[in-house]
Amino acid sequence: MNALRLYVEHMDCKRVDDDIEEMVRMNSALADCRALDAIHIATALFFKPHHDAQITIVTLDRRMGETAGRLGFPVLPEVMEPRALKG
Repeated sequence: MNALRLYVEHMDCKRVDDDIEEMVRMNSALADCRALDAIHIATALFFKPHHDAQITIVTLDRRMGETAGRLGFPVLPEVMEPRALKG
């Protein structure tokens, strides 16, 4: 439980507000994503200029991973299992 608490203490949260909605609308690369995936990537794009540390996208969705990669984010897992490639 301590590891989880430590992890959560270092998380940043952001409400889906006008800033995020605008990023989704203005970024044509997000058009290939499902709505919630686009919101997650747009939120990462929002935080990117505010953090020194690299932001990594963790997903098992092929489409989301490809879009995040095209936008310059490292994606984990690097190799997706075939059953995780539906999407």
